[in-house]
Amino acid sequence: MKQVNGKPLMSGRKGKPARTDRGFTLIETVVSLVIMMIVGLGAASLFMYAVRNNSGAADRAVAIAIAQQRMERLRNVTFTDASLNAGTTNTTVTSAGRGYRVQTTICATVACGGSATLKRITVQVTPTSAGSVWASNSVTIISLRSTPTAGTFVN
Repeated sequence: MKQVNGKPLMSGRKGKPARTDRGFTLIETVVSLVIMMIVGLGAASLFMYAVRNNSGAADRAVAIAIAQQRMERLRNVTFTDASLNAGTTNTTVTSAGRGYRVQTTICATVACGGSATLKRITVQVTPTSAGSVWASNSVTIISLRSTPTAGTFVN
């Protein structure tokens, strides 16, 4: 019991000592827990945002690599090779455990930017197992391939 000038410190109630050490009330504890929950959920949502964007960036990097590889294969064949015939082909490629749809379009007409001596090659890669972030995004590479024979402009 606390004493002041040798006499016990009394509360307003009869004969009971005053309490100077007080704890937290239930309301104070609940309010602090709610504030901590709000801060924790904010941090968790930022973490999920970062994970989703990192996954999307990894998908995009792999899609770019697949598109570049496909374009290099088409640049390596001769102009008259059967793989450079006009048309559209769709294939599915699995890389790093994820699926990608590869659409290759080769055009040899003036209407789409080609001609008898020029072919327009478009390679479009879209991740098939990506989430909603990548649902409508794809990587597209366009290249023009010309015949190695000299045209009328050369003497």
